Amino acid sequence: MDVGVIGCGIMGKNHIRVYSELKLVDQIYVYDPDPKSISHLKSTCESVTVCPTIEDLIKKVDATSICVPTPDHFRAAKQLIESHIPCLIE
Repeated sequence: MDVGVIGCGIMGKNHIRVYSELKLVDQIYVYDPDPKSISHLKSTCESVTVCPTIEDLIKKVDATSICVPTPDHFRAAKQLIESHIPCLIE
């Protein structure tokens, strides 16, 4: 299974860590508009692929965690729901 994480702050990093420990997860795709939030991910988890846009992430995943600030939950969730991608909103 390929999963996504949108938002790579404190909670997003926790979701990435947990996904990286699950045997059923093959690849983790991440998106965050802040380059500082994603700069260290490649060195901490080899199964992480950074996506340039949410739309790019949506094309690659089976499910996604939304770990963005609360005011941005709706926008991210709407895109995933319209694409029939299951999502967990943190």
